[in-house]
Amino acid sequence: MPDSETKIVVIDHQAYWLGLSATALTDEGFSIYVHSRYDYPPPEIADGEKPDLVILGCPAIREEEQKLIESVLAQDHHLLVLCTSLSMRTMRSLFLGGASDVADKTFDPNRLVAVIKETLRRVKPETEIGDPEGRA
Repeated sequence: MPDSETKIVVIDHQAYWLGLSATALTDEGFSIYVHSRYDYPPPEIADGEKPDLVILGCPAIREEEQKLIESVLAQDHHLLVLCTSLSMRTMRSLFLGGASDVADKTFDPNRLVAVIKETLRRVKPETEIGDPEGRA
């Protein structure tokens, strides 16, 4: 079980995916904020507060998404980009730009939680996140 103090911001324009991710992460015990607009940080994040992870779900990286990514990374926040259409060139660019992780956007709640837990293990190793296979 994750630390309930682990704060995650989920950003996506797609209401269905926001609901799916919110349910999956809440069921796992995470403290989450969902945000459907690309202005960052969302109003739920106080000035100076740093979430443990920011997740951007999107169909592709266009100018609008690139501006959001730059805004998140400029504040030294950990970013997981989940995208349905990414070229290797774009993935490489995101990693070189400072993204914590980049993966295919999944609609499988179990896979989504596994990807997020794996990313959190790398960016927040001091917290007991649990095994992605559900063994611990």
